[in-house]
Amino acid sequence: LIRMMRERRVMAVWMFDESESMKDDQKEIASEFHKVYEELGIQQKQDAAIKKKGDVLTTSILGFGDRVNVLTKTPTGDIKKIQQAILRIGIDRTGHENMCLSIAQVLDQFTPLARKQKRQLVVIVVSD
Repeated sequence: LIRMMRERRVMAVWMFDESESMKDDQKEIASEFHKVYEELGIQQKQDAAIKKKGDVLTTSILGFGDRVNVLTKTPTGDIKKIQQAILRIGIDRTGHENMCLSIAQVLDQFTPLARKQKRQLVVIVVSD
């Protein structure tokens, strides 16, 4: 992410598997997620190429299983909203993990927004 942030602004879309086996992992990730963004923030303050871009990183949180569930209304840089969204990830009881279809839907939904905002789109899939 840091390398990309040096070159252009970034929109990160985190997709979390909604299977029941992921619930403990989601809680742990939510509690530690701020460390990733704090490190990126430190790097942003120290790196002149990143610093001049302003609001360089925005984030969306989604869950996927049988379908995609968007948990952040719009991409945000607010770490509290990001953590709260991760904690709201539900459990998909269907047993379907449509990862490839979900990724395709996310690309269809977020690519136009990323282009409009002149951001590099990054999709991060979290699954067990």
